[in-house]
Amino acid sequence: MDNSDPIEFFVNHHQMNLVSDEAKFEAEPTTEPALLSGNPSNEAFGLIVNGPRLNIPRLDGITFVNENLNVTLHVFDHTHTLYQGRERLHISKAITHYFTASTIDGMEIDGSTLFKQVGRLVDFLGFVKGIRIGFGQMRGSPKVSDSYRFLGFTKHDRFEPPANWFYRSLTENLPALFEDYVRRLAVIEGKRTLGRALQYYKAGNYTQTDATEIALIMSAAGLETMAYHVLSTEGGWSKALFKSATLADKLRACTRLLKVKGDPTEKSEALKKIVKAKSNDKYDGFTLLADF
Repeated sequence: MDNSDPIEFFVNHHQMNLVSDEAKFEAEPTTEPALLSGNPSNEAFGLIVNGPRLNIPRLDGITFVNENLNVTLHVFDHTHTLYQGRERLHISKAITHYFTASTIDGMEIDGSTLFKQVGRLVDFLGFVKGIRIGFGQMRGSPKVSDSYRFLGFTKHDRFEPPANWFYRSLTENLPALFEDYVRRLAVIEGKRTLGRALQYYKAGNYTQTDATEIALIMSAAGLETMAYHVLSTEGGWSKALFKSATLADKLRACTRLLKVKGDPTEKSEALKKIVKAKSNDKYDGFTLLADF
């Protein structure tokens, strides 16, 4: 092992033969995958747990660029069946995708660097699905003698996806969106605000069916954090201006800056009635959002 820290495991499968008293156990690390020491490699392979439903070309996959790494996401043949029958199957965890990674310049990288860069893509895919996605069981190139391996998976939420922003027809746009995502995270302020906003979004999505109040709080926190990132980087807002503005003003300005037209209530007759009942020309859907 690379270090002397103990690894905690939990048993996820147990089978016992009462005749011969033979027992079979399957276990995996409880938190993060354990890195088994090995040589660096210029390519790698790994698995995705509870990945998003995407329109991925079966043979070619879909490739994302992250610094000096190309990561190609592939879907297993069984995954479409899992998505189609998720209500019937009642599964909480499924291996849905696998990825192959290779350095653009052919240089070898160590397992920790590869893990960090692939993790950035998996975080992004979690934004696409609206919850946390797991990945692991990674290994370096089989061509490299004694290449590194990762045992186990990262934390992940249940298989059933909540309602979120993503449409499968947007799959081909994801690599370009991911490049912009990586570019923004490269800046300290972007990593602090954008990363936090997406975590709020995932938490709000995950809890919406079990704890509506928490989902509302997390969603509002995500909206305000995202608004700060957009208004400070794209709109030239100072911290003082942001602190003095109301949440409704922040959300309204952020939406218009992104050239998103319309009002948050335009698709709901019930919400339109609430706004109309205020008898205030300045009260709109953004004010209603802030009032929650």
